[in-house]
Parts: sequence; C-alpha cells; structure tokens
Amino acid sequence: MAKQRCLPTNFFKDPDVMALSTGDVRLILIGLVLNADDEGRGLAHARILGRELDYPPDAIEAALQEMEACELVQCYQVERHRYYSLR
Repeated sequence: MAKQRCLPTNFFKDPDVMALSTGDVRLILIGLVLNADDEGRGLAHARILGRELDYPPDAIEAALQEMEACELVQCYQVERHRYYSLR
C-alpha cells in the first residue's frame, strides 16, 4: 500500500522551523517528514538518510542534532539501531 505524506500549509510560517540555521537543514527536516512512518518515526542512520536525501552523512548528523536541540525531533536508540520521532 502506498503512503502519502503532506506538509502543513503553514510549515514555513512555523517559528521553530524557520529558526533552523539553513535551508539545507529545513530540507532535511522535510525529508524526515516524508520518510517517516504513520506515527512520525524513522531510522536515524546518517548514511542511509544521506543516500535517500542526497546529503553527506555529516550534514545529516548535524541537522539531526540541531533539530533535536530545537525540539523538532527526538532521537533514541533501540538495541543497535537509532531512530527519530517527529514532535
């Protein structure tokens, strides 16, 4: 079954989103939203996300840390794998 994801129409009016340091970080956030499951969770593996979103792994990791500091995502570990949850 195909999944569809939509961004809210006021996405770029959200002060938390606009507080992110660069447009690239905002694009990575959009990629996380579009790749998340129905509960807003996904694999937070920088190399895999980097391939999917066409960014180097270090840029993905820095963006995840910035988004976590801004409380837009929460990263957590389950056994050997790291995941993110959209807030």
